[in-house]
Amino acid sequence: MLAAYLCLLLASVGIFVVQLTHGADHDGSHDLHGTSSWSLLVSVRFWSFGLLAFGFVGTALTLLQLTSPITTGVLATIMGVASGLATTVLLRWLRSSSPSSHATSADTVGRVGRVLVPIEKGVHGRIRVEIKGSAQDFVASANEAIREGESVVVEEEGNDGTVVVSRAPNEIT
Repeated sequence: MLAAYLCLLLASVGIFVVQLTHGADHDGSHDLHGTSSWSLLVSVRFWSFGLLAFGFVGTALTLLQLTSPITTGVLATIMGVASGLATTVLLRWLRSSSPSSHATSADTVGRVGRVLVPIEKGVHGRIRVEIKGSAQDFVASANEAIREGESVVVEEEGNDGTVVVSRAPNEIT
């Protein structure tokens, strides 16, 4: 049985080396995008990680003689399936919930910005707000005239990606 564990361990390591050296993309093109249990079982990731865990656990338990051959096979199988499933599910979840660094006008509400283009009542101007580590410019409107360089607070998200601002109190400028 040791030969089988070693063979699967070396084969799975070989699969990882080929994927790393030949730039295999992991955008899901090798996996089915379904959420059923069958799509997990035909996933390249499932088999890569599952065989790696199966071969590693089987080899380690056999060489260290910690359990009987049957127990070693059962534990190696459990670890292989668990590793394959956990990795596949985790990577799919991460891909589906990736964070965005793109700032929207909704992200500006409550933030302080600086007027770049003067705002007149009924005429849009432009403000700059620091969001997510970068300066973002937005078209802004206000119920009062606000001069260039003044600090403003974004009150709400307006129509079509604009923001509604008011003059910032002196305490926060």
